[in-house]
Amino acid sequence: MAETVNLGSLTCKLYDLVQDFKRCLNPKLYQKLWENSIYYSPPYLVLCAFNEKPQQTLLKAFTVMDWEEPGISDRFVEFVEKNYPDVGVSDLVMEINKVFKK
Repeated sequence: MAETVNLGSLTCKLYDLVQDFKRCLNPKLYQKLWENSIYYSPPYLVLCAFNEKPQQTLLKAFTVMDWEEPGISDRFVEFVEKNYPDVGVSDLVMEINKVFKK
């Protein structure tokens, strides 16, 4: 699987690749993959999922300016609490702020 992710990242967004895994992996294995991505990596997949909902356009980008827009972090917190209730949202927000403040 690691080789698939490595080679797949050259031709498509990793978020899309992980979404494809949802269709082909056992649901329990996919759920574990998703949960581990939240706990063991930067919050890339959660941010992509958040950005996918409100923006339904062909260009999917989430910039620092988007994150700093008033109310966005609050909407992100609501999104995570609704869709991933077992995830520590404050840790995710701290991690995002760390990355964006570099």
